[in-house]
Amino acid sequence: MKRRNGTKGEILKSLLFISILPIVAGGLFLYVNIGEAVRTTGAKIEHLRTEESQLRNRQNVLISQQKRAIRPDQLTQRAAEVLDMVQPVPEAITIVVKQ
Repeated sequence: MKRRNGTKGEILKSLLFISILPIVAGGLFLYVNIGEAVRTTGAKIEHLRTEESQLRNRQNVLISQQKRAIRPDQLTQRAAEVLDMVQPVPEAITIVVKQ
């Protein structure tokens, strides 16, 4: 009788082991997929950080160029070069008063 209970116990253990295998395999598959998703997301984040850094550098360059472009000496130079405008010489200004 004892031998029979031992055999039943062994059969139950074997069935339990066999039934747990798909669960373990599914968990392992899920673990691998999540790990790959985390790795891919990490790579995307690193790429975005690099892109952000490049955009910030470009923004700083543009701000610097903008500040330089609105300086009075630069405005005068650009007006002369692009629009052929010149500053009047104070001695050349004639004021006419009509009576």
